[in-house]
Amino acid sequence: MCIEKDLQMEQWDAPDLPLRALRRAETVLRRRCTRIVAVLERCSENRNHEAVLRTCECLGVQHVWIVEPSEKKKPNGRNLDANQKAEKECKREKLTGLAGIGVAKQAYRWLTVKSFQNTSDCISALQDGGYEIWATDVSSVAECLETATLEPLPKRIAVVFGREATGVSPEFLQVANRRLYLQLHGFTDSLNLSVAAGMVLYALLCRFPQVRGDMDEDEQRQLRKNWFTKLGRNDAQRVEYAALADALPLQPFADVRPHADHRGAWISPKIRRRLEEKEGPLTDSRGTSRAC
Repeated sequence: MCIEKDLQMEQWDAPDLPLRALRRAETVLRRRCTRIVAVLERCSENRNHEAVLRTCECLGVQHVWIVEPSEKKKPNGRNLDANQKAEKECKREKLTGLAGIGVAKQAYRWLTVKSFQNTSDCISALQDGGYEIWATDVSSVAECLETATLEPLPKRIAVVFGREATGVSPEFLQVANRRLYLQLHGFTDSLNLSVAAGMVLYALLCRFPQVRGDMDEDEQRQLRKNWFTKLGRNDAQRVEYAALADALPLQPFADVRPHADHRGAWISPKIRRRLEEKEGPLTDSRGTSRAC
């Protein structure tokens, strides 16, 4: 998948480069997609909810709209909604100064998430925003994503993923401009929600590479300041990084992957102790110990 050549991304990430965290953030920002919005309707499994958010962040889909499930645990339980999670994380950063730690695991921090209490409100907002609604569906009336004629691509698309047990709701299916399914070839006739979401979004991004990096400049400026500030490890650095966001954009890297010296698997202390009791000291592919 190609990125616009005029970005002039000659340099790769390397240890000890000045402002490398900000330059990596700039690289990610230049690749963000806003034409495709992922809609997660009443996901009932917290792990799937988190996995879909992480997948969207990894693929560069910036906007995720969530119709909250009708039954949620109390705010101190696992099923916090996206806004509650973000608020909790911001408080943790202020107390510990650990901004930037576990970025991939806390994907919602880098996404623009909008929550709705019911499906009808979400549908109204999509229609008012000029989105064409593409619902994932396994019924016989759905089109195969691989062979369907999707061109010309609409200016705005909302791809809807439904609850694990029942799929997209009849209310969403009724207003959908398209119903799409992934062709399966085994005895099992459905995929895990987070897996299906990843495959559908990846297929669309591969089929329409022009949508990558389509974010307008105003939104880029807003996100740049938000992200740069989050990457500061203390109050002074957050002020410094916020000021840099208002200056000329930093030169992005040639690739979003961090240098090998900065790439390590994150393992929680509890799991690490359990594994090391059975397997001995854990090392990564470079032979160095994995940091917790």
